[in-house]
Amino acid sequence: MSSFLIRTLLALLSLVAMSSGALAQTLTPAQQAQLQNLSPAQQAQLQDMTPEERARLKGGMAAQPQPVLQPGLNNPLNPLTKRTPTVPGLGRKPVAPKLGAPAADAVPDEIQAEAPKAEKLEETEFQRFVFGATGQNLRLFGYELFADAGRFNPAQAAAVPPSYVLGPGDELAVQVNGLVEVADNFVIDRDGRILLPKIGPVSLAGVALRDAERVLGTYIGRVFRNFTVTVTMGRLRSIEVFVVGQAIKPGKHMVSSLSGLINALFESGGPNSNGSLRAIELRRGGKTISTVDMYAFLSQGDTRGDAPLVTGDVIYVPPARARVAVLGSVNVPAVYEINKGETIGQLLSLTGGLPTLALPQRAQLERIDQTRDVARYVEDVALDAKGQSLALQAGDVVTIFPISPQIAGVVTVQGNVANPMRYNWRPGMRVADIMSDRRMLIPGGYWQQINQGATDPNYSRPEVNLDYATIHWLDPVALRTRVIAFNLGKAVARDPAENLELHSGDIITVYAPKDPGVETEGSVALVGEVVGGTKRFVWREGVTVRDIIPSAKWLIESANYWQRDEPNRLTDKSRSAVITETGTGTGTEVTRLRDTFNEINWSYAQV
Repeated sequence: MSSFLIRTLLALLSLVAMSSGALAQTLTPAQQAQLQNLSPAQQAQLQDMTPEERARLKGGMAAQPQPVLQPGLNNPLNPLTKRTPTVPGLGRKPVAPKLGAPAADAVPDEIQAEAPKAEKLEETEFQRFVFGATGQNLRLFGYELFADAGRFNPAQAAAVPPSYVLGPGDELAVQVNGLVEVADNFVIDRDGRILLPKIGPVSLAGVALRDAERVLGTYIGRVFRNFTVTVTMGRLRSIEVFVVGQAIKPGKHMVSSLSGLINALFESGGPNSNGSLRAIELRRGGKTISTVDMYAFLSQGDTRGDAPLVTGDVIYVPPARARVAVLGSVNVPAVYEINKGETIGQLLSLTGGLPTLALPQRAQLERIDQTRDVARYVEDVALDAKGQSLALQAGDVVTIFPISPQIAGVVTVQGNVANPMRYNWRPGMRVADIMSDRRMLIPGGYWQQINQGATDPNYSRPEVNLDYATIHWLDPVALRTRVIAFNLGKAVARDPAENLELHSGDIITVYAPKDPGVETEGSVALVGEVVGGTKRFVWREGVTVRDIIPSAKWLIESANYWQRDEPNRLTDKSRSAVITETGTGTGTEVTRLRDTFNEINWSYAQV
């Protein structure tokens, strides 16, 4: 902290102490303003000081004169204070700051005010109309760029073009070497001149920057010989322009002398919600100098309507022209302003044309015809070359539909398979044509376990449910989704009854061994602990219980497989038999089957 700032803070120590006590009412408005100008960090630093620290600081600074703090421009804590350093010598002028250094009048970060936020556009009547017709809130196309207008301000450090015309307020850095030495900054006065030491006044207003060295050399050459002149730009002057019409901030604006029409629009906030973006005029001396179409600038970078500004220029923002709404499958759903005769294709080209996912065969156009008994009507338009050449009218609402998500000519295989994916469908295709290779029924997780050396305690374990699989099929006549069950093992073996014919869009689902699958009209469920809960089978006309349970051995093997996963379900006797059996593998299997046989209720079942 500098000594000057310490003295300033010490002068406010008593004010901080009084601000929390009864003497706060005795503070003058100027003192209260000084307190408010302190940053929160400075106020906290003052309040955290102990009485000893305050006394020590006051004692060390007592011999130095204390500045008188006024609420005016000489207050170092006032954000409006401006200080401009000068250089010694004849014709003192403000020194241009070095590139990258903070400006002399920069406001400290602690007390710098936040930049004003962009004003929110008011909703137009047409936007409300579109919302009532479509249920969608559409923004006005192009106006969002003015929400952060600071991005388009011309930088003071930007290169000045050689064609730049000098005028009052411009600052020049002049360096003369030779028999005469001059190194100083000069500001062109209101008469358009600078005052050179030992030379006198030099008129530079109206001179292009590239000619400034020649003009100065001519004046200096009348007095001296053998010298060189170098001229560079310092600070640029500001010019006064007027923004009128349907603008966010109409009135007088000060802009950089490098600003053009487009820059000034962004600096002044741009048009309001009722203002046009298609025909903004630059007027000078009662004549229209240029007209800019901001749609062309935003969509194509076309700056042909841009023009440099001079003091006194008028920027006129006319009311918006006819507006239409475009929504649906488009790149930028929005409300657009159109020129007379503008077509659907031209409007879509502003945002990249018709998107790939848009349906070109059909779009919907809602139009207003005030000569009809019912003014609003709807018609279908194909977005071919003829349809895109249709001229738009005020109040049109164009809805572009997306393409269908349906995929033609495919059959999808999913579930417990090696590669769940889509397969190309052809007429007459059946299940076995897709699953001709049985290896595709083994999921990838099985091979990952094998590669890691994993084993399973079950002596016989199926890797896929060959008894039950399903096909999801959309009936194109009844428009009803049907789920059809089939025996996967028999279908792969090309059994005519199970090797079903496939249709485009069918989904084949293969289930894991422990997955019972979804219930269908053509399914039979075997329920019980011996099969781990529920196991489904395909029902066909004439199916009997023996077709589901072919033998007692099949039921015992199924029960033993499920009980191996849950050993606690076995009786102590059977568990002991499994653990203590030391015979051959065949003997062990016989013991397991015998114990499992005792776990099954052979006397009762229910259909």
